[in-house]
Amino acid sequence: MEALDRLVSPPAAPLAGQSTNQELNDSDGILVLGQADRVRYLEQLLNACLRHECSWVANKIFHHRLYAYMVQLGLKTEILNLDRLPGVRGEVRYLEEFLKEAGGGDSQTQTKATISQAQAEYLELLAKLYAQRRRFTEAALVFLRLAERQRVADSIELTLMKRYELMSTSLVHAKSQPGGVDVELVERLEGKLGVLAFQQRAQRILEEKADQDQTSQH
Repeated sequence: MEALDRLVSPPAAPLAGQSTNQELNDSDGILVLGQADRVRYLEQLLNACLRHECSWVANKIFHHRLYAYMVQLGLKTEILNLDRLPGVRGEVRYLEEFLKEAGGGDSQTQTKATISQAQAEYLELLAKLYAQRRRFTEAALVFLRLAERQRVADSIELTLMKRYELMSTSLVHAKSQPGGVDVELVERLEGKLGVLAFQQRAQRILEEKADQDQTSQH
């Protein structure tokens, strides 16, 4: 684990004229890698583990930390492609569980919950992972949770338009489930979309009236 921490620890600031990808010595005399090298070695480590060449392959804590570092390094596309890596039989271990926990819990039991910006990013990855694994109903439930989330201090304000987009995405996924669509869920989402569409129209009317009132005062 310590080696993994060293691998992905933020690189020291380069000296003048020194490349950001060049290996640098930290205060303990241990090499610290630049961003590009950290990504490359992290991918090599992951590939080795998935080929069962490493004793940590069954270690949940190791996997969770590895996934957290991948997100930290901006490897969101790569984390969604782990199932396709050589050596993976079926689905990569612990990824769904990690994204659920990082997103704040079970997406099927929490709606209109308070969700931080960081949690929302993990939930979006979880929804995309479900869709990639053709578990569209579960993806729809995660997008529904994102659409109805309550804002916290560090979160970006969620506009009605963005809520509508997320709800529309949820509906598309709900209708795409192979082997049988959850009709009740589809009807519920269509009803919520109708409400959001009405709210958007009402908002536009109020904004236009406010603009007209302001213009008439000048």
